[in-house]
Amino acid sequence: MHKTILIGALAILAWIGWLIWPLTALYALARAVEARNATAISEALDPLAIRHSLSAQVLEAYSRLTGAPVGRNSLIAALTGSVADPLIVKIMSPEGIALLLQSGWVNPELAERPSSAQGLSTRALGDTWQVFSNSRRELDRYRISFPADRPDDERFDLEWRLRGLQWRIVAIRLPAPLVDRLAERLVRIQRGL
Repeated sequence: MHKTILIGALAILAWIGWLIWPLTALYALARAVEARNATAISEALDPLAIRHSLSAQVLEAYSRLTGAPVGRNSLIAALTGSVADPLIVKIMSPEGIALLLQSGWVNPELAERPSSAQGLSTRALGDTWQVFSNSRRELDRYRISFPADRPDDERFDLEWRLRGLQWRIVAIRLPAPLVDRLAERLVRIQRGL
């Protein structure tokens, strides 16, 4: 009987630890962003995976704006992707990611920042209940959206994956207004404006 209770208690503690573990990485990143610690920010990222994530979002918005089919294997996707790549490179630089996470927007030369843009901070995550309600957990994956007080289309969504024994961000879903502005910028670049 005592062994059963002990095993049950250990299982509950392990489950609680599993729920809390990605949150420690999330709050460590939020504190690093608030402190403008570029080294700590970059250690939490998987740059190649994030680059693919951002490119896919911008190309999808571009397709929606222009009506051009941008399938994965199409020539249009390749051409548009080559034009979109410099935009993504500017966002993916260490300074670009730090700016994106700190201010909730990208370099002003890419898109003008609205006053409502908000970056990652412990305040933007909300209270404990909001953190849990705005997150989704799987065995080796964790997703959180923020700012907690915004509608879904105005939120960032960070996808974390367990890499070894460290949680890393593998995808950043940008708010719809930001993706649309980047796609509009891509259209202007293609037209030579």
